[in-house]
Amino acid sequence: MSMRAIAVAALLAAGLIACDGDATGPLRPVAFASVSVGARHTCALDRDGLAYCWGFAEAGELGDGTFQNSFAPRRIGVDVAFADVSAGLRHTCARTEGDDLWCWGWNAFGQLGNGTTITQGAPVPVAENLRIRQVTSGWMHTCALTAANDAFCWGANGQGQLGDGTVNTRETPNRVVGNIDFVQISAGGFHTCGISTDGVLYCWGLNNQGQLGTGTLANAMVPRRVQTELSFRYVSAGYTHTCGLDVANVAYCWGSNGAGELGVGFVTPPGEPGGTTPTPVANAGPGFVELDAGFEFSCGTRTDGRGWCWGNGLDGQLRTGAFMSWHVAQPVANVGDFEAINVGTAAHACGVTRSSAIMCWGRGDAGQLGVPAVRASAAPVRVPGVAR
Repeated sequence: MSMRAIAVAALLAAGLIACDGDATGPLRPVAFASVSVGARHTCALDRDGLAYCWGFAEAGELGDGTFQNSFAPRRIGVDVAFADVSAGLRHTCARTEGDDLWCWGWNAFGQLGNGTTITQGAPVPVAENLRIRQVTSGWMHTCALTAANDAFCWGANGQGQLGDGTVNTRETPNRVVGNIDFVQISAGGFHTCGISTDGVLYCWGLNNQGQLGTGTLANAMVPRRVQTELSFRYVSAGYTHTCGLDVANVAYCWGSNGAGELGVGFVTPPGEPGGTTPTPVANAGPGFVELDAGFEFSCGTRTDGRGWCWGNGLDGQLRTGAFMSWHVAQPVANVGDFEAINVGTAAHACGVTRSSAIMCWGRGDAGQLGVPAVRASAAPVRVPGVAR
């Protein structure tokens, strides 16, 4: 490391310079509650429900009213207390403590849900008057659950990922057909999955890699039951693969496996599906408390706070301390105990520790790791604070 890099690292550790390199002054420590990772940006909530974002901002995905990248968390441009935040490919949505929904960023397909296709650099309210209790942002579509367990989706729909029986783009929330009461939902690349109140898992949208888990490669424009007798409690839709946890806290994955993202001990030849039904992740066993599927990799947290990852690790996104891939679940380099890990739609991931810190790893070329001197890291680096 050069003397300049050492000096910068020391100043960052002391909180004496801001991560974006401007004259904003010392960084302010923050107790974080949750984090969500997009393609090249990251967003988080603090313990008071205030929302911050950092990283790439060309489409306004940081929500601070500008289109300028930031290497440090910046407060978004609305004075609202949030309960949940979800970063997609190049847009972000957040649910307020009063169950209202705001979105910002790229909007070419109506994924902000405000009735337009105009990109927004600051948060705008979603058009429908719905009481939202969960929001999930995919690549170019968004979905949410209401307090009545109804699923709504909007945005791009070329593969049927909105689940309304059509391939029509929607600029406002549109109800998923089927009269299914959902308890959790996840929007992925071009597909969506959800779990019903009785533990049945459904998926819809693109299925070219078997990511719907239906035992076939046929797309579905409405929810189709995943081919399994297992009862699930959590599901995460990645780019072209899906992972979930059953009620025994065992991890399963299905869909593409060209980089080992299913964690089944092998990779699949290019273009071939890795699995069309749920398969247990190898070298893992029971004990997961959460799980997240991203772009060609997956990570989860176990009851002891230890993180496990598998799949593509060439940018350090597996957090194993090396820039390499793994085809089975690996316990990863740990700094503190994690409450949850969220993986991105490109090549980085972040987690919130039990001490309310955010650690990030993987690619950091646009500032998405929250530390300016780090362009890529195979080990966790702490987000040092918020720019004043």
